[in-house]
Amino acid sequence: MKGYIKLYRSMLENPLLTKDSDYMAIWVYLLLNATHAQITAMFKGEIITLKEGQLITGRKSISKKLNINETKVQRVLKRLENEQQIEQQTSNRKRLVTVVNFKTYQQSEQQSEQQVNNKRTTSEQQVNTNKNVKNVKNVKNVKNVKKRDFGDIAYSEIIKYLNNKTEKNFKTTTAKTKELIKARWNEGQRLDDFKKVIDTKTKEWSKDPKMAKYLRPETLFGTKFESYRNEETKKPKTKEWSKDPKMAKYLRPETLFGTKFESYRNEETKKPKSKQSWGIEL
Repeated sequence: MKGYIKLYRSMLENPLLTKDSDYMAIWVYLLLNATHAQITAMFKGEIITLKEGQLITGRKSISKKLNINETKVQRVLKRLENEQQIEQQTSNRKRLVTVVNFKTYQQSEQQSEQQVNNKRTTSEQQVNTNKNVKNVKNVKNVKNVKKRDFGDIAYSEIIKYLNNKTEKNFKTTTAKTKELIKARWNEGQRLDDFKKVIDTKTKEWSKDPKMAKYLRPETLFGTKFESYRNEETKKPKTKEWSKDPKMAKYLRPETLFGTKFESYRNEETKKPKSKQSWGIEL
């Protein structure tokens, strides 16, 4: 395999990849072997099309190439999947691995510059054309076009809100964080959606030492963002029972903190059926 890939210095700031040399070696192996263009391949007895950032491999081949124990290879791949760095489909002997956001990070500088130049040329042509039009309505339309083309993604507002809620100090300049926010923004998510996800998962995870560490951009703004956004915030039994005279009397320690405590903790607040709850998104 010929060619080259980009390696970002921010990899050295990733606690997962710097856990030990095996994690870094396997991650770089996946990047180097991922295809940069669509090609056909055989997987599970069928001919499939590999997309950019995908590769067919196996723990045995990785183990042999990198001289790392197969068990360790399996553990690292599973951890990368849990951290939403890769996606996996397994068969009897092989697995189809997808490196998340591979295309975005490996896009050539020439392509990026060309896209910027194309946008700049198009925008300049629009402005120059409309400069010759004195009609007020057309001038307003030009302003609207500018807003649509150059609308800012609310990076600062999102990270500031996350830091306030989690009492942490994430930076808006981190490349990975910006890329995750941009990806969700391009899907149509907006500031209120990000706030809802942050609120929901903060209430659910902040008091759990095992889960609190996942209150971070990589987890909250990853591929599970949409499912997080549609979760209902879990609320205490007080709000469910306090308005029911028959149930209010059970708001007492022997009931709330008894054998059903765990089931109460995992309950979702009951809400009336709406169009959205019946599977129709408004």
